[in-house]
Amino acid sequence: KIKKSDPVLETCVGREIAAKYTKGTYQKPVPIADFLEGKEDNDEELDTKYVLLYLYDEEKNTFGVTYFDITTLQFSIGQFQDDSMKNKFRTLITRIRPVEVLCEAKFMKSDMSKMLRSSPIPPTFSNITAQEKIDYLASKDIIEFYLKSESGKIPKLIQKAMENSDNYSLALSALGNSIKYLQFLMIADKTVPLAEFYEYSHERSTTLGDRQKNSAMILDAQALENLEILEVQGKLSRIHEGSLLHHVDRCSTKFGKRLLKKWICSPLFDDKKLIGRHDAVEYLVKHDTLLNKFKKKMR
Repeated sequence: KIKKSDPVLETCVGREIAAKYTKGTYQKPVPIADFLEGKEDNDEELDTKYVLLYLYDEEKNTFGVTYFDITTLQFSIGQFQDDSMKNKFRTLITRIRPVEVLCEAKFMKSDMSKMLRSSPIPPTFSNITAQEKIDYLASKDIIEFYLKSESGKIPKLIQKAMENSDNYSLALSALGNSIKYLQFLMIADKTVPLAEFYEYSHERSTTLGDRQKNSAMILDAQALENLEILEVQGKLSRIHEGSLLHHVDRCSTKFGKRLLKKWICSPLFDDKKLIGRHDAVEYLVKHDTLLNKFKKKMR
């Protein structure tokens, strides 16, 4: 034991914990030389590292979810009633493949956890105890604390969800508990106020109006798996190897890779938008000098 009067203490430098990092919130630093040469996009780093928090109402068979990526500070919230096979929940986790999952302790051995653990790269799990979980009212308070601007306004999507709390109370509770988790990690102040919010929905049109009606097809988990759009069953070395995404991905940046993955999971219905994308690609292919300059600038 070191006594308080020990001179060793006088030479010690006090240290405080500045932040805590987990599998889903730690960002691997890129050496500046690699960044300047455009070497930051390794295959194993292709995917967005999502943290998923879900709450489940057993009586109504309804999920409230929030998933976010610390790199882009994009938060998605959603609430949906599922079927007996949990197909909507399965579709969600197939699309985002979270690396970290938070759920109530009583669901740690549920069917949902089994689905998540069967992922090609299983996520890490953290349980939310009954004492740690906060309800809708407490969630509303913590959301307003972090998201209210100086003018007293909060993001439109969150405001609409609060106004329609009968349909989004579980989603907002999931968001509130996610913010509380970031508080525990001591990074809420640096992330939540800067976040962008989106609605996750299985429908082509939503109450919050975050998606345009009939603009894109909704591919469920069965379609994504059977068509091998994102991954091939049994391929464990690289999660996308052999899939459609693997064969068409020629993106130079992580943001491009993320956007391409999103587009592949949601094929367009709108002819004008589809033709617009094709025209843009055709133009860049024909003007390779401009394309190379653009790639260099984007890295």
